[in-house]
Order: sequence, then C-alpha cells, then structure tokens
Amino acid sequence: MCDSVLLVNPFIYDLTAFDFWAKPIGLLEIGLLLKKLGLHVDLIDCMYSSDTNMAEFSKSQNNITPPKKKTFGSGTYFKEQIKKPEYLNSIPRNYYRFGLHPEVLKSKLNNLSVKPDLIFITGIMTYWWESLRDTICIIKEIYPDIPIVLGGIYPTLIPDHAKQFSGADFVVEGTVDINYLSDFIKKIKPDFKFDTSTTPSPLYYPYSNARYGIVRTSDGCPRKCTYCASSIIRKNYIEHDIDIVFGQISYLYNRGIKNIAFYDDYLLYNKKNRLFPLLRKIQDQDLQINLLAPNGLFLNHIDKETADILKLNNFTTLRFGFETAVEKISKRIGYKIGENDFETKINTLFQAGFKSSDIIIYIMVGLTGQNIKDVEDTIKFVRKYDLRLCLSEFSPVPRTPEFYKALPESKLDFEKYPQYQNNTILPLRSKVFTHQVLNDLKLMCHQ
Repeated sequence: MCDSVLLVNPFIYDLTAFDFWAKPIGLLEIGLLLKKLGLHVDLIDCMYSSDTNMAEFSKSQNNITPPKKKTFGSGTYFKEQIKKPEYLNSIPRNYYRFGLHPEVLKSKLNNLSVKPDLIFITGIMTYWWESLRDTICIIKEIYPDIPIVLGGIYPTLIPDHAKQFSGADFVVEGTVDINYLSDFIKKIKPDFKFDTSTTPSPLYYPYSNARYGIVRTSDGCPRKCTYCASSIIRKNYIEHDIDIVFGQISYLYNRGIKNIAFYDDYLLYNKKNRLFPLLRKIQDQDLQINLLAPNGLFLNHIDKETADILKLNNFTTLRFGFETAVEKISKRIGYKIGENDFETKINTLFQAGFKSSDIIIYIMVGLTGQNIKDVEDTIKFVRKYDLRLCLSEFSPVPRTPEFYKALPESKLDFEKYPQYQNNTILPLRSKVFTHQVLNDLKLMCHQ
C-alpha cells in the first residue's frame, strides 16, 4: 500500500463568517501534487457546509445552526455559539465556532480508511490562529506520533508566531512546487516511496454534493496595493496554461458542478491572452455554467468588449473594489479608478445588460488618515448609481505598508496579538470608527 497523507482545513472562531465560494485552494493544490507523487491523500475540510456527518450530528444538537444555501452555491456555515474572549466583550455580537464540531472531527479522524503517515494543515487568516491551534490539539489526541506540517497564509506572514503557538511540528512559508514538496517530505519521512507514473485527475476536489468548484488562471498579483499581501505570499505573478484550466473546469462540469469561481487576484489582467481564450473554449464546448469572481475585479479593466464577454459567459454578481473616493488616500493605497472613469465604466456595464443589482462596490473603512466624512462622501458618490454597496472594514495584514502605518494609531497591539487583526473588531482598534459609527455607515449604504 502506498504512503498516506491527510490534509486538514481547520474550523474557525469568529464573530461572523460566510461562504463566498471559499475553499482552501492552496491545500487542494498540495493534494494534487501529492497525488502526482503517487501518494494516498485524504481531506478533512472542517468548513465544508455540505458535510453529511456534521448534518446528522447537528440534528441532535439544539445549539448548532445548520447552513443556509444561496443562489450559485454560496451560503452560511454550521455554527455554534461559544464563550466570547474577554477582549471582545465590548462588541455587542455573539461569538461562534464555524464548521465541524470537535466531536465530528474526532470521529472523522478515527474512521479514516487509511491511517495517515503525515498530516498537512492549512492556516489561512492570521487572526484564526487560536482555532487552528485547537484543531491541531484534537488531531494530536488521535494521532500523537504523526508529524503535522503547517502551511498557508498565516505561517507565511508571521512564521515566528506560527512556530511558537500553533502546535505544528513543522512550519512551511510561502508556496511550494512538486520538487520542493517531495524533497521536504523525504527529510521528514525518508522511507516514503513516490510513484510519478500515476496520472491523477486534473484537479484534486474530493467533495461530494459540491455546489460550486474553484479554479484559478493565475497565481499572485503584479500590483502592490499597500493593504494587500498577495505579492508577499507569492512573490512572482504566474499565469497558467488555459488548456489545463479548461480541463479543470470540464472535470468539475462533468461531475455536475455548474457554478465555477475564479480565485484569481487579478482576473482581467492580460485578459485577451488568458481569460478571453478560456471563455471561448467554454462557449465552444457549450458548457452551461455560472462564473463567479469572489476576489473582485478592477473597474479600470472594463471596456465594451470585456463587459459584453462577461455578460455572455454568465458572470454573476460582479464585485469591484473602489475603496475610497478620496484621491489622496486612493493614490497612497494603490489607485484603482477615479470618479470620472468610474461613471464611464459603470455605464459600460449597464449597456452590456448588467443591472445595478448585479454590481457590488466595496468601500474600505478604517484606513489610517481616513475620517468619517471621507467614508460618507464615498458612499454618497457610489449611491448616485444605485449600485449595491459593501463596507469592508480594514484588516491590518502583517508585512504590508498599511499594517505598519496603522500600528501607532491603534488602541490594540495587533502586531503582538494577531487576533486583533480581525476586520470585524475594527471598533476596538480605531479611535474614530466606533461600533455605532460603523452601524450608521452600514445603514447609510442601504438607505
């Protein structure tokens, strides 16, 4: 029997969480590389909202709220209210564990068809490190002698914290390829045997009853927005072969998955050589699918041809980051589009057949140097076009310029305590944007 690796996506603790086509794509890509090495791979995704074991368990638990599914596959997670940490007591919101109950996780670990020889776990948000730690503790209860390897965004951005507090045996920073992965495994498990003669499916996506699939045509981002860590997590921007991406989409489609989310950070960049040819392949094969871009698009990439192609290919709910109408702040954080061009681009989308309800504009709140009037003025500007608005509370992402700019002004030391980096606790960090101010601004967005 071949050697076995278990992949784990941990449950999370937070005030709120929503499944915007969220899957641990880095972990799944590791799964594909492991399959190419001829290894047996299992996945326990604690955040899978269609998990049948958790659904059955929740029927006997009055305090667990089951997920609700929305159009195109998004929705909520299983959630259970848990004790709120003391530092959150001043925020009038409940605190939850989202995802699998620990007892369900233990049951899954105990009932794997093949005992793992090695365990890989992903750490996504830095401020979820406590739930990651607790997930690792549960795994070690069941498999105390199996090495646990932590990778992902959290250990890449703050590796020293991950090494000290996560409980993982090994911490990997950044992205890896198949050569790095095989060499790394050999150092931990010299007796592992690889078989590269195997031909796995084009995508590792072991979800039953999946309502959506995920792919990406590129990794990284050539932009250097000062609040974003994309170029830190992956130093080089890489575009993928569209024939491979099309093969992945076809694989998902043949499994009955009709909602496909692109995980690119910069999907419309170099679109005529990448996205457009891919969409033509989808059209030529008459794949009846809905396409989504949950990471957002850039309005400055919209022209008549692009808008028409997005509409023709069933792109649903277009999300655009506008951030702020205040030019001084906009230029500092990574200028995307000005007010005059904004109107032109929105009208182009309308002419292509998109309705105002199909478009969501994201506005950032809580940036250093930003005041309440700055946000109000931005909201007023966007509301002129009757578009859907979403306030995005600023989250200080380690190693970004905005992280260090915000640190001196914060009421909390979010450099020492990563849990304070959570966007939902902005009122605890900010001297300007209190809980009441945020509520008033959100109400203004929807008036």
